[in-house]
Amino acid sequence: TGLLGFVDNAFVGDPANDAIFATDAVHNLIHVGTGVLGLYIGLAMSGATQARGIIGFGILYLVLAVVLMASPSMFGVMRVDVNTADDVLHVALGLVTSAVGFATYRAQTRLGHYGALDRAA
Repeated sequence: TGLLGFVDNAFVGDPANDAIFATDAVHNLIHVGTGVLGLYIGLAMSGATQARGIIGFGILYLVLAVVLMASPSMFGVMRVDVNTADDVLHVALGLVTSAVGFATYRAQTRLGHYGALDRAA
């Protein structure tokens, strides 16, 4: 989704076009926002702070998955309900990202690369 959702294609977009991931403009903008957040975590953070950012990003997607399973239109914010493909993508992204974040954090703390919050504690 994200920027690709604004271009007519069979992968993401209008459900009338039998897109795999049914989206609307709000859904696409949310993904653009999380993409910017992901770039920030990946490019502007480092060490244990970056690992915590990755963990938080994964948790964000897991929470988003639960919310969208409870209300596919995100309580009326989106015109198009998310579909099963979106639910699977959100859960997989949340689980994989969280696992990568936890593994990275463990590696960073074993190497002694603690973030500022870790040193203060």
